[in-house]
Amino acid sequence: MFWGLDAYYLRQERLFRKLYDKVRRDPDPEDPFTMNTAPFARDVQPWDRTLFSFSIFYFHASVVAALALGLWHFLSSRTMTP
Repeated sequence: MFWGLDAYYLRQERLFRKLYDKVRRDPDPEDPFTMNTAPFARDVQPWDRTLFSFSIFYFHASVVAALALGLWHFLSSRTMTP
């Protein structure tokens, strides 16, 4: 769940960076205070691709691997105990 949430907010950050760059570069923007990021949706990777970006994939994959290893250790120690 947190992996998906991190990917969502990373994508939102990228959208707002694109919006900021547009307002920063445009000498006379129509509405410099707009918060509409919809025009930049095609310029930024979609949410499902953002899930596997370097900045969040390895962190969350290591958490999942540690949980799987802990679960495996727990289950294997229960079956070996007489």
